[in-house]
Order: sequence, then C-alpha cells, then structure tokens
Amino acid sequence: MKKKLLFLLFAMIVVNSLGKTVNSELLLRGQDNLRHNLVYDTDLDITW
Repeated sequence: MKKKLLFLLFAMIVVNSLGKTVNSELLLRGQDNLRHNLVYDTDLDITW
C-alpha cells in the first residue's frame, strides 16, 4: 500500500512540474522571398 501511495505522489509531482506554461509570443513578421510566413518567437529570440 505504501508503494502505491509513494508512486501516486511521485506521479503527481512529475505531472505538476511538466504542466508549467511558457510565456512566449509568436508574432507574424511578414513573408520571405518564397512567400513563406515568417514568425518571430519572443521566448527563443528567433524568427521561424
């Protein structure tokens, strides 16, 4: 019974830690030469 309780507690901690949200924005930056949309990621500081 203790093993099940410890496993459940551990699983709840793992799920809670993986469920954090990221505060980033994806901003449209126009189009490239081939008319692909460009998107700027504020969290990673790169344009996709």
